[in-house]
Amino acid sequence: MLKSLMLLALAQVSVAEWKYAIDKKSCKDGMYDQVKFYMDQSQAQSQRVVDALDPYLGDPNNKPDDRILAQMRQLFPSDGVPTARLLHGIYKKVTQYAYQDVDIWADDYRQARDKGDLEIFCNADHVVEDPNNPEKNIKWRDKAQDLPVTDKDGILSLKNPLSFTMAVTKDSRPISREQPWPEHSPEYIAFHPRYMKKSTEKNSMLNHDRVEKAAYPSLWDKVKVKLPGLDFGAVDILATPELTMLHELTHLRAVADAVDSEGRNSYGWLNCVRLKSFNNADSLAYFALVVDLIQRYKYDVDDKGKLNKFS
Repeated sequence: MLKSLMLLALAQVSVAEWKYAIDKKSCKDGMYDQVKFYMDQSQAQSQRVVDALDPYLGDPNNKPDDRILAQMRQLFPSDGVPTARLLHGIYKKVTQYAYQDVDIWADDYRQARDKGDLEIFCNADHVVEDPNNPEKNIKWRDKAQDLPVTDKDGILSLKNPLSFTMAVTKDSRPISREQPWPEHSPEYIAFHPRYMKKSTEKNSMLNHDRVEKAAYPSLWDKVKVKLPGLDFGAVDILATPELTMLHELTHLRAVADAVDSEGRNSYGWLNCVRLKSFNNADSLAYFALVVDLIQRYKYDVDDKGKLNKFS
Protein backbone atom coordinates (compact mmCIF):
# COMPACT_ATOMS: atom_id res chain seq x y z
CA MET A 1 0.00 0.00 0.00
CA LEU A 2 2.78 2.45 0.97
CA LYS A 3 4.67 1.74 -2.24
CA SER A 4 1.60 2.34 -4.42
CA LEU A 5 0.74 5.54 -2.58
CA MET A 6 4.32 6.77 -2.94
CA LEU A 7 4.23 6.14 -6.68
CA LEU A 8 0.98 8.10 -6.93
CA ALA A 9 2.44 11.01 -4.97
CA LEU A 10 5.65 11.09 -7.00
CA ALA A 11 3.79 10.85 -10.28
CA GLN A 12 1.71 13.88 -9.47
CA VAL A 13 4.11 16.16 -7.58
CA SER A 14 5.89 17.30 -10.73
CA VAL A 15 2.68 18.63 -12.28
CA ALA A 16 2.58 22.27 -13.33
CA GLU A 17 0.89 24.81 -11.12
CA TRP A 18 -2.85 24.27 -10.85
CA LYS A 19 -5.48 26.98 -10.52
CA TYR A 20 -8.30 27.44 -8.07
CA ALA A 21 -11.26 29.81 -8.13
CA ILE A 22 -14.05 30.66 -5.71
CA ASP A 23 -17.66 30.93 -6.85
CA LYS A 24 -18.81 34.53 -6.39
CA LYS A 25 -22.50 33.63 -6.67
CA SER A 26 -22.61 31.26 -3.71
CA CYS A 27 -19.78 32.73 -1.62
CA LYS A 28 -21.19 36.16 -0.78
CA ASP A 29 -21.79 38.31 2.32
CA GLY A 30 -18.21 37.93 3.49
CA MET A 31 -17.95 34.22 2.68
CA TYR A 32 -15.70 34.78 -0.35
CA ASP A 33 -12.96 36.37 1.76
CA GLN A 34 -13.36 33.70 4.44
CA VAL A 35 -12.96 30.90 1.91
CA LYS A 36 -9.89 32.61 0.47
CA PHE A 37 -8.46 32.93 3.99
CA TYR A 38 -9.10 29.25 4.76
CA MET A 39 -7.41 28.21 1.53
CA ASP A 40 -4.45 30.49 2.26
CA GLN A 41 -4.07 28.97 5.73
CA SER A 42 -4.34 25.41 4.41
CA GLN A 43 -1.59 26.14 1.91
CA ALA A 44 0.55 27.83 4.58
CA GLN A 45 0.21 24.81 6.89
CA SER A 46 1.06 22.50 4.00
CA GLN A 47 4.15 24.56 3.18
CA ARG A 48 5.34 24.24 6.80
CA VAL A 49 5.16 20.46 6.47
CA VAL A 50 7.04 20.58 3.17
CA ASP A 51 9.77 22.79 4.69
CA ALA A 52 10.06 20.55 7.77
CA LEU A 53 10.50 17.40 5.67
CA ASP A 54 12.68 18.79 2.86
CA PRO A 55 16.09 18.21 4.55
CA TYR A 56 15.07 14.69 5.59
CA LEU A 57 14.45 13.68 1.97
CA GLY A 58 17.87 14.93 0.93
CA ASP A 59 19.74 13.19 3.75
CA PRO A 60 18.22 10.66 6.21
CA ASN A 61 20.52 12.10 8.88
CA ASN A 62 18.82 15.51 8.60
CA LYS A 63 15.81 14.46 10.62
CA PRO A 64 12.99 16.86 11.46
CA ASP A 65 12.23 17.96 15.01
CA ASP A 66 11.82 14.91 17.27
CA ARG A 67 8.29 16.05 18.05
CA ILE A 68 7.37 16.03 14.36
CA LEU A 69 8.81 12.54 13.97
CA ALA A 70 6.81 11.41 16.99
CA GLN A 71 3.64 12.78 15.40
CA MET A 72 4.44 10.87 12.21
CA ARG A 73 4.65 7.67 14.27
CA GLN A 74 1.47 8.61 16.12
CA LEU A 75 -0.65 9.28 13.02
CA PHE A 76 0.98 7.04 10.40
CA PRO A 77 2.67 3.62 10.32
CA SER A 78 6.23 4.96 10.58
CA ASP A 79 8.50 8.00 10.65
CA GLY A 80 10.96 6.80 8.00
CA VAL A 81 12.06 8.56 4.83
CA PRO A 82 9.46 6.70 2.65
CA THR A 83 6.70 8.07 4.91
CA ALA A 84 8.20 11.54 4.79
CA ARG A 85 8.47 11.39 1.01
CA LEU A 86 4.83 10.39 0.64
CA LEU A 87 3.63 13.14 2.99
CA HIS A 88 5.91 15.73 1.38
CA GLY A 89 4.42 14.93 -2.03
CA ILE A 90 0.85 15.31 -0.78
CA TYR A 91 1.35 18.66 0.97
CA LYS A 92 3.49 19.97 -1.89
CA LYS A 93 0.55 19.45 -4.21
CA VAL A 94 -1.72 21.48 -1.93
CA THR A 95 0.69 24.42 -2.24
CA GLN A 96 0.62 24.27 -6.04
CA TYR A 97 -2.87 25.72 -6.42
CA ALA A 98 -2.69 29.33 -7.62
CA TYR A 99 -5.60 31.67 -6.92
CA GLN A 100 -7.61 33.08 -9.82
CA ASP A 101 -10.04 35.98 -9.37
CA VAL A 102 -12.48 35.02 -12.11
CA ASP A 103 -16.14 34.47 -12.86
CA ILE A 104 -16.26 30.68 -12.92
CA TRP A 105 -19.39 30.75 -15.08
CA ALA A 106 -17.76 32.78 -17.87
CA ASP A 107 -17.36 30.80 -21.11
CA ASP A 108 -13.69 31.68 -21.65
CA TYR A 109 -12.75 30.48 -18.16
CA ARG A 110 -14.80 27.28 -18.47
CA GLN A 111 -13.07 26.40 -21.74
CA ALA A 112 -9.60 26.91 -20.22
CA ARG A 113 -10.01 24.79 -17.07
CA ASP A 114 -9.34 21.05 -16.71
CA LYS A 115 -9.48 18.26 -14.12
CA GLY A 116 -6.34 19.54 -12.39
CA ASP A 117 -8.11 22.77 -11.47
CA LEU A 118 -10.28 23.40 -8.43
CA GLU A 119 -13.46 25.36 -7.79
CA ILE A 120 -14.90 26.17 -4.36
CA PHE A 121 -18.60 26.74 -3.62
CA CYS A 122 -20.51 27.85 -0.52
CA ASN A 123 -23.65 25.87 -1.28
CA ALA A 124 -24.94 23.32 -3.79
CA ASP A 125 -27.16 25.61 -5.87
CA HIS A 126 -25.18 24.60 -8.96
CA VAL A 127 -26.72 21.13 -8.65
CA VAL A 128 -30.14 21.45 -10.26
CA GLU A 129 -33.05 19.13 -10.89
CA ASP A 130 -33.02 17.37 -14.24
CA PRO A 131 -36.48 15.85 -14.77
CA ASN A 132 -35.64 14.92 -18.36
CA ASN A 133 -33.03 12.33 -17.41
CA PRO A 134 -34.45 8.91 -18.34
CA GLU A 135 -32.66 7.15 -15.45
CA LYS A 136 -35.00 6.70 -12.46
CA ASN A 137 -32.36 7.38 -9.81
CA ILE A 138 -30.67 10.30 -11.60
CA LYS A 139 -32.83 13.38 -11.30
CA TRP A 140 -30.12 15.99 -10.80
CA ARG A 141 -27.38 17.59 -12.89
CA ASP A 142 -24.18 19.22 -11.71
CA LYS A 143 -23.64 22.43 -13.69
CA ALA A 144 -20.08 22.83 -12.39
CA GLN A 145 -18.82 19.49 -13.66
CA ASP A 146 -21.52 19.09 -16.30
CA LEU A 147 -22.37 15.61 -15.02
CA PRO A 148 -25.51 13.78 -13.89
CA VAL A 149 -25.97 13.36 -10.13
CA THR A 150 -27.59 10.32 -8.57
CA ASP A 151 -30.29 10.74 -5.94
CA LYS A 152 -27.95 9.37 -3.23
CA ASP A 153 -24.98 11.60 -4.02
CA GLY A 154 -23.46 13.28 -0.96
CA ILE A 155 -23.56 16.69 -2.63
CA LEU A 156 -27.34 16.73 -2.15
CA SER A 157 -26.86 16.76 1.64
CA LEU A 158 -25.77 20.38 1.26
CA LYS A 159 -29.32 21.20 0.15
CA ASN A 160 -30.70 19.95 3.47
CA PRO A 161 -30.63 22.83 5.98
CA LEU A 162 -30.59 20.35 8.88
CA SER A 163 -27.67 18.29 7.57
CA PHE A 164 -24.55 18.00 9.74
CA THR A 165 -22.37 17.77 6.63
CA MET A 166 -19.79 20.56 6.61
CA ALA A 167 -18.40 20.10 3.11
CA VAL A 168 -18.33 17.72 0.16
CA THR A 169 -15.56 17.14 -2.37
CA LYS A 170 -16.43 16.19 -5.93
CA ASP A 171 -13.32 14.72 -7.46
CA SER A 172 -12.49 13.90 -11.06
CA ARG A 173 -13.52 10.28 -10.90
CA PRO A 174 -15.11 9.02 -14.14
CA ILE A 175 -18.55 7.47 -13.77
CA SER A 176 -17.45 4.41 -15.71
CA ARG A 177 -14.93 3.28 -18.30
CA GLU A 178 -17.55 3.91 -20.92
CA GLN A 179 -17.96 7.52 -19.72
CA PRO A 180 -14.53 9.15 -19.43
CA TRP A 181 -14.03 12.38 -17.51
CA PRO A 182 -15.50 15.34 -19.44
CA GLU A 183 -13.04 17.73 -21.04
CA HIS A 184 -12.72 21.10 -19.23
CA SER A 185 -14.36 19.73 -16.07
CA PRO A 186 -12.72 20.57 -12.70
CA GLU A 187 -12.69 19.05 -9.26
CA TYR A 188 -14.49 21.06 -6.60
CA ILE A 189 -15.20 21.52 -2.91
CA ALA A 190 -18.62 22.73 -1.74
CA PHE A 191 -19.36 23.89 1.81
CA HIS A 192 -22.71 23.65 3.56
CA PRO A 193 -24.23 27.16 3.55
CA ARG A 194 -25.09 26.97 7.26
CA TYR A 195 -21.52 25.98 8.13
CA MET A 196 -20.10 28.82 6.05
CA LYS A 197 -22.58 31.35 7.46
CA LYS A 198 -21.72 30.36 11.03
CA SER A 199 -17.98 30.34 10.34
CA THR A 200 -18.14 33.75 8.69
CA GLU A 201 -20.24 35.31 11.45
CA LYS A 202 -17.91 33.99 14.16
CA ASN A 203 -14.77 34.66 12.11
CA SER A 204 -13.75 31.15 13.12
CA MET A 205 -10.05 30.45 12.68
CA LEU A 206 -6.95 28.95 14.25
CA ASN A 207 -5.25 31.56 16.44
CA HIS A 208 -3.53 31.96 19.79
CA ASP A 209 -6.77 32.32 21.76
CA ARG A 210 -8.24 29.17 20.29
CA VAL A 211 -5.04 27.22 20.93
CA GLU A 212 -5.08 28.36 24.57
CA LYS A 213 -8.71 27.27 24.84
CA ALA A 214 -7.75 23.81 23.61
CA ALA A 215 -4.78 23.69 25.98
CA TYR A 216 -6.94 24.68 28.94
CA PRO A 217 -10.44 23.47 28.04
CA SER A 218 -13.48 24.77 29.88
CA LEU A 219 -15.63 22.53 32.06
CA TRP A 220 -18.03 22.05 29.15
CA ASP A 221 -15.18 21.11 26.85
CA LYS A 222 -13.94 18.60 29.44
CA VAL A 223 -17.41 17.06 29.60
CA LYS A 224 -17.41 16.69 25.81
CA VAL A 225 -13.97 15.11 25.92
CA LYS A 226 -15.18 12.49 28.40
CA LEU A 227 -18.55 11.70 26.81
CA PRO A 228 -18.47 8.09 25.53
CA GLY A 229 -18.80 7.49 21.83
CA LEU A 230 -17.70 10.95 20.69
CA ASP A 231 -14.03 10.04 20.14
CA PHE A 232 -13.16 13.61 21.09
CA GLY A 233 -9.85 14.99 22.35
CA ALA A 234 -8.99 18.53 23.40
CA VAL A 235 -7.12 19.10 20.13
CA ASP A 236 -10.44 18.67 18.32
CA ILE A 237 -11.36 22.13 19.62
CA LEU A 238 -8.95 23.27 16.89
CA ALA A 239 -11.06 21.67 14.14
CA THR A 240 -11.60 25.04 12.48
CA PRO A 241 -12.66 25.60 8.86
CA GLU A 242 -8.96 25.61 7.90
CA LEU A 243 -8.82 21.97 9.02
CA THR A 244 -12.03 21.23 7.13
CA MET A 245 -10.57 22.84 4.01
CA LEU A 246 -7.36 20.81 4.18
CA HIS A 247 -9.36 17.66 4.86
CA GLU A 248 -11.38 18.27 1.70
CA LEU A 249 -8.28 19.15 -0.33
CA THR A 250 -6.79 15.74 0.44
CA HIS A 251 -9.91 14.11 -1.04
CA LEU A 252 -9.04 15.58 -4.45
CA ARG A 253 -7.61 13.06 -6.90
CA ALA A 254 -5.02 15.65 -7.88
CA VAL A 255 -3.76 15.80 -4.28
CA ALA A 256 -4.05 12.51 -2.38
CA ASP A 257 -7.34 10.83 -3.35
CA ALA A 258 -7.79 10.26 0.37
CA VAL A 259 -10.99 8.81 1.82
CA ASP A 260 -12.84 8.73 5.12
CA SER A 261 -11.48 5.28 5.91
CA GLU A 262 -14.22 4.15 8.27
CA GLY A 263 -17.03 6.58 7.52
CA ARG A 264 -18.03 8.63 10.56
CA ASN A 265 -15.42 6.74 12.62
CA SER A 266 -12.69 8.36 10.53
CA TYR A 267 -12.99 11.84 12.08
CA GLY A 268 -11.28 13.38 15.08
CA TRP A 269 -7.91 12.95 16.72
CA LEU A 270 -8.53 9.68 18.56
CA ASN A 271 -9.75 7.95 15.41
CA CYS A 272 -6.75 9.25 13.46
CA VAL A 273 -4.35 7.87 16.09
CA ARG A 274 -6.18 4.56 16.01
CA LEU A 275 -6.28 4.27 12.22
CA LYS A 276 -2.66 5.28 11.49
CA SER A 277 -3.59 5.64 7.83
CA PHE A 278 -1.99 7.56 4.97
CA ASN A 279 -5.29 7.30 3.15
CA ASN A 280 -7.50 8.90 5.82
CA ALA A 281 -8.28 12.54 5.02
CA ASP A 282 -8.59 13.69 8.64
CA SER A 283 -5.21 12.11 9.50
CA LEU A 284 -3.52 14.20 6.82
CA ALA A 285 -5.31 17.36 7.96
CA TYR A 286 -4.42 16.79 11.62
CA PHE A 287 -0.76 16.14 10.85
CA ALA A 288 -0.45 19.57 9.23
CA LEU A 289 -2.23 21.04 12.26
CA VAL A 290 0.15 19.49 14.79
CA VAL A 291 3.20 20.58 12.79
CA ASP A 292 1.74 24.10 12.95
CA LEU A 293 1.17 23.77 16.71
CA ILE A 294 4.75 22.59 17.24
CA GLN A 295 6.39 25.22 15.09
CA ARG A 296 4.30 28.34 15.76
CA TYR A 297 2.61 27.80 19.12
CA LYS A 298 5.10 25.52 20.95
CA TYR A 299 2.47 22.92 21.78
CA ASP A 300 2.70 19.18 21.28
CA VAL A 301 -0.26 16.76 21.28
CA ASP A 302 -0.33 13.38 22.99
CA ASP A 303 -2.22 10.28 21.91
CA LYS A 304 -5.30 11.33 23.92
CA GLY A 305 -5.47 14.70 22.19
CA LYS A 306 -4.13 16.73 25.13
CA LEU A 307 -2.02 19.78 24.28
CA ASN A 308 1.29 20.07 26.14
CA LYS A 309 3.33 23.28 26.21
CA PHE A 310 7.09 23.12 25.67
CA SER A 311 9.81 25.76 25.62
